[in-house]
Amino acid sequence: MRDQDAQDRASWLVERELVSSVGWFIRVRWFPALALAVLPWPASYIPGLRVHALPLSFCGLLLLAGNTYLFFLQKKIRARPQGDDGARRQVQAARALLFGQVVLDWTATLTALHWTGGVDSPLLLLFLVHLVLAAVLYEKREAWTLSGLALLLVAGLAAARRLGILGWHPLIPGLPPASALQDALTLSAFGLVTFSITWLATALSSRFRKRERVILALGENLEMAFTRTQALYSLARATSSTLDLDELLNLLTERVARTIGSRACIIHLVDPETGELKFAAGFGIDPDKPSPEVDLKASGLARRVLAGKSVFLENLPNIDDSWARKLAARGWCSLAAAPARGKKGVTGVIWALCLRTARLGPEDASFLEAAGIHAGIALENALAWRAMRDLDEAKSSFVRLVTHELRSPIAVVLSLLRTLTGGYAGKLEEKQMDLLLRAQNRAEFLSTLVDDLLALAEGKTLPEAQGPKEAVDAAAALQRVKERFEIPAKEKKQQFTVLVEGEGPFLVPGTQGSMDRILDNLVSNAVKYTPEGGKVSIRLRGEGDRVLLEVEDTGIGIPRESLQKLGSEFYRAPNARRIEPSGTGLGLAIVKSLLEAVGAELSIQSEEGKGTRFTVRFPRAAAPEPAPRD
Repeated sequence: MRDQDAQDRASWLVERELVSSVGWFIRVRWFPALALAVLPWPASYIPGLRVHALPLSFCGLLLLAGNTYLFFLQKKIRARPQGDDGARRQVQAARALLFGQVVLDWTATLTALHWTGGVDSPLLLLFLVHLVLAAVLYEKREAWTLSGLALLLVAGLAAARRLGILGWHPLIPGLPPASALQDALTLSAFGLVTFSITWLATALSSRFRKRERVILALGENLEMAFTRTQALYSLARATSSTLDLDELLNLLTERVARTIGSRACIIHLVDPETGELKFAAGFGIDPDKPSPEVDLKASGLARRVLAGKSVFLENLPNIDDSWARKLAARGWCSLAAAPARGKKGVTGVIWALCLRTARLGPEDASFLEAAGIHAGIALENALAWRAMRDLDEAKSSFVRLVTHELRSPIAVVLSLLRTLTGGYAGKLEEKQMDLLLRAQNRAEFLSTLVDDLLALAEGKTLPEAQGPKEAVDAAAALQRVKERFEIPAKEKKQQFTVLVEGEGPFLVPGTQGSMDRILDNLVSNAVKYTPEGGKVSIRLRGEGDRVLLEVEDTGIGIPRESLQKLGSEFYRAPNARRIEPSGTGLGLAIVKSLLEAVGAELSIQSEEGKGTRFTVRFPRAAAPEPAPRD
């Protein structure tokens, strides 16, 4: 079907070429028209010739005038057409204009023949040249019609002279008129040459036109193949750019429909529990009319596609299948479908739908099959990512539940231990105090771990479950952190500096609690792992649509092999464990999860023994609108 469409389009392009051929025919005519207007005058002075310069020159001027009119007319015809209907009217106008040129040329040629000796004139050859051009521009039947008409016109000119209707104007004075036999021989020879030239010219022209149509059809197919290859490449890039299932499905349906020119595209996914096909996404369908369900037991068509076969149906109303009948009831008339095949098998089915019969064919099914391979792998990745996200969310919910339940009993245990070690329950022996202090330290560590787990679970909560983000003033949060850590830094004789560059406000998305926790973790680590006499500096500045926070220290640094693992849950660098044996290893994991939740980026530069720099790039948040006045 596509090959036939390409052939039809190629034939249409050949017809469109007639529009430019008309202009070429007009340009060719300028020289003979100018020659006919000018050359008779110098030729009239050649001894032994009698040239009727005035009528011949007048005929040339009329030909020039007619050609000028045709020139401006063809410029108007060649104006840019609007749509297919305009282009077809343009071709029809070009055909009419070409017929007008033939009438103009033959009128001028017959006039020139009459004033140069009739059928005995050497200008008779001009008819043959014109017939060759006509065979190139016209179809075979039209070219043969023109050949017969040319012979009739020349015979009519000879008959008019012999009947005395037209006069005898030979080029050589005193030359007697040709006899009837001579006229008959001349006309016979003219007819033989005319039909021979027409046969040869039309045969060659038809052969060239046929090859031109084949070449144009091949060009159309190559262009279509190139376009679809580009579309597949673009589809593969687009589908690999996202792991969000809903975004991927919407992207797939839209790209497939636009590429093959279908009115709509639907994707059904295989339910992993029941094996049934469930509607997942659609493009070009009425949102008020949900897609009908596919009954695999009643639809052999759906089972065939689900088994891995691509199909196309040119006339859905005539197909005896439950799914085809449901689609036909919605007005769809043709269909192409292919499985979305991943590494683990078929994950779904892609359906392309059109409102016209015979609109989709095997090439569309083949394209869908190729697109289905990319789609199947992308869908598997998206489904796996969604499952991992759901599992992570379930894990975070479990951690929140468990740690929340542990917080109260741990607090009670700590309270009792502090009561005992504080001497409120009586004096303790040294050994008893040592054991209770050890237990208190472990309980305090357990309390810190519970708090960190809750914070980590909060950071990993889905954005929609965290509630709306606020516009947090990072400069104000930094001031609060400065007040909390100035004294610990002074106790270690550290040079502690906080610098805010440029004019605010430095608003970033998040919550005040999350911002404080991010700063607390980064700054506490800098103070903790920087030796006495070191430096800890914090800098805040704006950079375009970003707010940059830098926390830099001259502490112990991070080993190169630990940089990639830093931020993983419960991981601590070896040199950090040597300095501070106790620690949950969740601080940077909490920071990373909180930053990811607001679209911020964290980068770390460090050299062991020299120091570390943490750089956070926050997106700027819009200033909150002022509350309306009463």
